[in-house]
Amino acid sequence: MRWSHRLLAVAACSFTPATFAAECAKPPVRDSEQATCYAVAYAERHRLSHGGALKRSVAKGQKLWTVRFLNDQAGARLRGWEVDVDVASGKVTRFTSYRPVGPSKE
Repeated sequence: MRWSHRLLAVAACSFTPATFAAECAKPPVRDSEQATCYAVAYAERHRLSHGGALKRSVAKGQKLWTVRFLNDQAGARLRGWEVDVDVASGKVTRFTSYRPVGPSKE
């Protein structure tokens, strides 16, 4: 094997995508940071925006965590999204996307 092939093989192994780099703690989901980790991993797998102008909020229910990423700026192209993360399994059970609402007709 040529040295260039070896170098390419080593480089391919060292650059892992962000989807596989996100390691969350094992379930059950005990706190908001762990719930956010599962939500961000879901976002990266499904190519959802989760940074920049999006503000994060986390709420705990009896059997699930709701993680919400919203952009409350006027005229924003992306309004936001939210997921429910199951406490026992750490799996996302529901996804909701929010679209911007146009100006009201008066």
